[in-house]
Amino acid sequence: MLHWLTHLLETSGPFVVFGLVFLESMGLPFPGETILLTGAALAATGRLSIAWVFLASALGGFLGGAAGYALGRAGMGAWVRRRGGRGSGAGGHLTESLDRAHALFERHGGKSVLAGRFVAVVRSFVFIAAGAACMAPIPFLAWDAAGAVLWSGAFAALGYEFGQNLPRLEHTVGAAALAGAGALALAVALGLLIRWTWRHQDRIWESASAFWEAHLRPRLGRLADRYPRVWGFARARLSPAGYLGLHLTAGILVSLLALWLFGGVLEDVVAGEPLTQFDRVLSAQLHLRATPAGIDFFRVMSFIGSPPSWTVIAVAVLVWLMQTRQHLLAGSWAAAILGSGLLDFALKLLVHRPRPVFATPFDIAPGWSFPSGHSMGALVGFGMIAYFLLLRTRSPAARVAIVSTAALLTLLVGFSRLYLGVHFFSDVVGGFAVGIVWLSACVTGLEVARRRRAFRAAVAEGARKAG
Repeated sequence: MLHWLTHLLETSGPFVVFGLVFLESMGLPFPGETILLTGAALAATGRLSIAWVFLASALGGFLGGAAGYALGRAGMGAWVRRRGGRGSGAGGHLTESLDRAHALFERHGGKSVLAGRFVAVVRSFVFIAAGAACMAPIPFLAWDAAGAVLWSGAFAALGYEFGQNLPRLEHTVGAAALAGAGALALAVALGLLIRWTWRHQDRIWESASAFWEAHLRPRLGRLADRYPRVWGFARARLSPAGYLGLHLTAGILVSLLALWLFGGVLEDVVAGEPLTQFDRVLSAQLHLRATPAGIDFFRVMSFIGSPPSWTVIAVAVLVWLMQTRQHLLAGSWAAAILGSGLLDFALKLLVHRPRPVFATPFDIAPGWSFPSGHSMGALVGFGMIAYFLLLRTRSPAARVAIVSTAALLTLLVGFSRLYLGVHFFSDVVGGFAVGIVWLSACVTGLEVARRRRAFRAAVAEGARKAG
């Protein structure tokens, strides 16, 4: 296909770019993205003008989107309106769906039109959908123009910059676009499934209850009668109540999975397998593309995850926990921070991996490279702080914000070590993996201790009342 498009462009120039982008934007499955990249690549060799390629693509995209909008508004929307009113039946349901789509495009139509331009497959029908939903014409044309200009500029620049390696670029861009379309389709399908489940939750619950009573409960009862000890052990391990129940089982499983990940990374590092080759390529590319602003920002993030910063944070949190008489939490906090430091020291001595070397380093770090102590410390430290905060709040929104903030800070600290060139990718992944193991062990042990204390207090209270 690429050879055919190149020949077509060399003979007909920007007119081909305009035509194929126009047809794709109107709703037909034509390779508009590929023709734009190919035209820009030819412009890089001097055989076409990049300005004409960009203008042809932008104009074709804008007019094609407008044509698709007109088709949707005059064709599909009118057909649905004629098909039925708001009563029962298929026509009524179609009209109600169109009304909901109209409300959606009134609220988010501009963003949908702009984002849809950049997603493969979606680009071929989002403009028709906007027309069928009767999105207001002036806002649509404005967003359509903005999307056409931005999309054409971005892909023309890509094709012009990487024109010498066009087949690989076209493959990469196509794969990324299809991945984006797949992710969008998955999100839409998941949203529809959640919506349908919410609307039919009573029926689902009744069906599930009937299936449980008719099939599962009798079989599980027979298993419990045949293997009482095994059944009792499994039931106790999966029970959300008690201090040796579900939370302990989940903690052990998480630790085992993280330990398996760490073992795989460690094996590749020691044996010099393909992961280490990826390490070197990624380090070189990040170092080559680093900017002064990025270096300054990630130096700050690296300092936040450094031992001096964590010493200050650890002492402050420990003092606060001791002053508020939360001695159990204080002990677990001290064990988590000290344990992560000792683990990092021991593993570095065991593996003895040299750090990345650059002619012009952005930062200097002493000691061995594997695993990343900053990454491990950030995951354990921010994870423990998030756990303490989760114990004090019941708001779902606050809980999501706490977990998201801790995760973001941890990832930024880990990436800062890659960006500054003082660790490899596998160092950071290994630090995260062993950090998850240690964090899971600390949180699980603390939960066992807390629940055991509550259990004993409840037993003592019951005995006091009975006496």
